[in-house]
Amino acid sequence: MNGSIERSTDQLLSQSSLLLEEIEGMNGLISAGAEDSSPVGSTAHVEAMRRMNETMALPSRGHAELNVSEDEMTATMDFYPPAGDAPTLDLQEIRDMLAANDISVDVNWAETEAALFRCNTDRQPVTDVVVACGRPPVNNELARLVVEPELAEPAPSIVTGENDRIDYRSVSPFQLVKRGQALAKIISAKRGEQGYTVYGKPVACKTIQVTRLALGHDVAQYGETVHAECDGRLSLENNIISVSPVLEIPHDVDLRTGHISFPGDVIVHGDVKSGFKVQSGGTILCLQTIEAAEVSCEKDLIVKRGVVGRQTGSVRAHGSVLIKFAENAFIETRGPIRVDVGILNSIVQTLDRIDLGPRGIIVGGKLTAGNGISAAQIGASLGARTELYCGIDYSVEQKLEWLREKVMLLSGKLRQVTQHIAASPRPREDLEQLREKLKEAVHKINESAGLLVFRLDRNESADVRVTGTVYPGTYVEICHLPYVVTRALHKTRFYLDKAKGKVVAEPW
Repeated sequence: MNGSIERSTDQLLSQSSLLLEEIEGMNGLISAGAEDSSPVGSTAHVEAMRRMNETMALPSRGHAELNVSEDEMTATMDFYPPAGDAPTLDLQEIRDMLAANDISVDVNWAETEAALFRCNTDRQPVTDVVVACGRPPVNNELARLVVEPELAEPAPSIVTGENDRIDYRSVSPFQLVKRGQALAKIISAKRGEQGYTVYGKPVACKTIQVTRLALGHDVAQYGETVHAECDGRLSLENNIISVSPVLEIPHDVDLRTGHISFPGDVIVHGDVKSGFKVQSGGTILCLQTIEAAEVSCEKDLIVKRGVVGRQTGSVRAHGSVLIKFAENAFIETRGPIRVDVGILNSIVQTLDRIDLGPRGIIVGGKLTAGNGISAAQIGASLGARTELYCGIDYSVEQKLEWLREKVMLLSGKLRQVTQHIAASPRPREDLEQLREKLKEAVHKINESAGLLVFRLDRNESADVRVTGTVYPGTYVEICHLPYVVTRALHKTRFYLDKAKGKVVAEPW
């Protein structure tokens, strides 16, 4: 009997030690910080009153105020009409004011006289009238290497405003070039010219220190032009121009390719077949469908068709996600998610916003978006339950779930250790030490969970916007405050009314 207790105790000690080792690694899990705030000084109102009184003490006759920019290149005037029957301001007074301030270069008399006339006639202030301009110098330009204009333009961003439309067929994060294509050219040096201020002071021209581009890999200079030495992606990083070969798969990711792990961008012309893994250190562009595969990338993910996860596949990105549809899929990213057609029975998580556009529908599944969700339709008359969670940090929620799971395991081990101590025929110092370690671990987890809770709600302005119908049974939660849709709603916005302390649904 005693031997059985000993074996059971040894097994408990071993399992508990492994659990404690795992929890020790959680120290880097929490990185909570608090923003400092400085209270307004008690004397701030005195300065505010002084400024108000100064502005109230305006002269009763018409007057003008002259302002010269810090670089002395622009002089502006504010014209103010007289009060009551006080005298108006005439042009000679303006001439005298400019002359007294030594401003005589390039005075715009026509604009000045017109502004003064409007002020005196309409009896309204006319401000920020440019009365004189200096001439800025033309700086010397050194000879330099300049990227061809069509290549210097940034790739179209896949992040748009809530009312913008996206042509998913034209979006590409790549700047692809062909072998032999001209990438950059030498610009000759240019001689500069001296300028002057509104006071007539000379302003010397400078020699602009331009960023010098260095030649990187797979590029070469021929005469005054730089050409690509291979097909690939143009890179302009750290002032180095180079061509980075892109991993381009002309067919499906399947048995012909095996799993893929590539440090740069990946283009797949076919499907990513079920059971395969694709990992990219850059952006992934799939021109067909991602099936029940494991796909992850450090930047953006673009899928021209859709993601059919079959409840086993997963898609993870750090940037934006652009897909046509998602069905029985798991999608996770930190950036915005754009879906053209719809999301069906899927788990979708982002720290940003989920936008389904003017025709996109959400039926079934669980969607979590830190900044909110937009769709044309949510739920269906006979569809599965649809849950929407907004305003929270899903990554923090995952950490809290992990902590809850571990504290349950620790509590179970603690009960077992206490039982073994009571049943042991002799004192066990190792069990006593283990009990104290388990108690300490539970305490640390509770402290960590307390810190994380303050980081869970990340955006009280998050909302859910529906241009069409929201069907009964849809569950909306914003910053942990719930709203259950009990009847069909049309063109509705769900948001957190902090004054009322609840989620409100209003037409919009």
